[in-house]
Amino acid sequence: MGFMIQLPDQFSVFLPVNVMHSGSEYIELNTTRTAWVSAVPPSSLRLPKEASYSMYNSFGVILASYSFLQIMRSASGPGGSGLQTVLATKSEREVRSQTFLAMLFLSLRWAFSAGIAIMGIHYSMKHANVVIDPERVVPLVINNVLPVGIKGFVLASLLAAALTTFDTTINSASSYWTVDIYQTLIHPKASEKQLLWHARFSSVFVMLTGLFQSLDVSTINRIWGFITIALAGGLIWPFFFSWYWARFNALSCLVGVASGYLSAIALFIFAPQLEEFRTFVITASISGILSLSVCLLTRPESDKVLRQFYRFARPPGAWSHIKHICFTQDVIAKIDLENHTDLACTGLIIVAQLALYILAVSIVSKAWTQSLVLVATLIVTLTFIYLKWYVKLKDRPVGLTKNEFNDSLLG
Repeated sequence: MGFMIQLPDQFSVFLPVNVMHSGSEYIELNTTRTAWVSAVPPSSLRLPKEASYSMYNSFGVILASYSFLQIMRSASGPGGSGLQTVLATKSEREVRSQTFLAMLFLSLRWAFSAGIAIMGIHYSMKHANVVIDPERVVPLVINNVLPVGIKGFVLASLLAAALTTFDTTINSASSYWTVDIYQTLIHPKASEKQLLWHARFSSVFVMLTGLFQSLDVSTINRIWGFITIALAGGLIWPFFFSWYWARFNALSCLVGVASGYLSAIALFIFAPQLEEFRTFVITASISGILSLSVCLLTRPESDKVLRQFYRFARPPGAWSHIKHICFTQDVIAKIDLENHTDLACTGLIIVAQLALYILAVSIVSKAWTQSLVLVATLIVTLTFIYLKWYVKLKDRPVGLTKNEFNDSLLG
C-alpha cells in the first residue's frame, strides 16, 4: 500500500527529545523527498543535539563501522538462524543457493519498512494534530491505515516472524553453552541426560535474562544499537580468528566472547549515551586484545581437533601445516583456488546485496531513475558472479571421499 502513495517534495518528520534534555517531547524536522530516497548516504545528519537520534550525526563513520562489522561477521561463518539453514543443506552449492534466497527474502523486509514509513508520513500530513514517534509508526499504520483484512494478515506475519527469531536465538544460545562450553571445556564425558538438563536450564536462563534486561529499555533504538553494534562488536574477533588462524584455541574464543559480552553490558548500563561507533571500538578492542593474549599464553588445540575441523570446513587463512597433513597436494591446490575465488567475488556480492536492498526501497518510494541504475548494477554484478563463481562450484556433498585424505600423514 505504501507503493500507492507518493511522497511530497517536502515534508516533516518528528524526532523524540533526548531524555537528558528538557523541553517539548518531539522536535519537528523538515526534510525533502530527494534526501530521503537517495542511495548515497550523507556523511553527517546534522540533527539537533537535543534530539535522541543525534548520536547518528557522524553517519558516515557509523555506516563504515557497521559495514565493517557485517563483513567481519559474514566472513566468520553463519550464526543463529543462518547456521541452522546451512546445516539443513546437502552440499556446498545448496549453501550458496540458500544464501542468495535469503538475500532475496530480506529485500522484502526493506520494502516493507519503506512502505510503513511512507504511509506514516502520509498519515501525519493528513492529520495535522498527529505527532508520530518513529518507534511507534508500525502500530499506528497498522491500526489507522491498513484495512481490516490486510491488518490481520500483517499482524499474523509480524508475530510469526518475531517468534521464529526468538526461538532461534534461544536455541542458539542454549547450544553454545551446552555443546561449545559445558561439553567441550567443562565436562567432556557428560551423559545425554546431563546435556539435556543443561540445555533446558540455559534456555530458561536466556529467557529470564532477556526479560529482566528489557525492563531497563526505554526505546527500541537503544536495545537495537546495543545488540547490532556494541554486543556484536565484542564478538567479531573471537569468531573471526576461530576460522582463519589454527593457533587460536577454544579458551581464547571463550575469553574473547565473554569479555566482549561483559564490556558491552557495562557500556549499556553505565554509558547509555555513548555513540554507537565508540562502543563498537571499545568492545571490539577489549575482546580482541584479551582473546589474543590468552591465545599466546596458552597451548594450541591438538592436531587431531584441528584436522577434524579443517577436513570439513576448509577455511582460508593460517592453516598451512594442518592442510598439508589432511589432504594431498592436488586437493590443496583446488581448495586454495576455491577460497581465492570466494574472496575475489565477496566484494561483488556485497555490491549486489546493497543494490538489491536499496532497489526495494527505491521502487516503493517511486525513485525510478535510481531504480533503473540499481537494476543495471544488479544485472552486471549478478551475471559476473554467476559466470565466474557460481557455475564453477563443484557440488561437493557433506563429508569427504577417501582419496582426498593424505593417508600417509594422518597416522
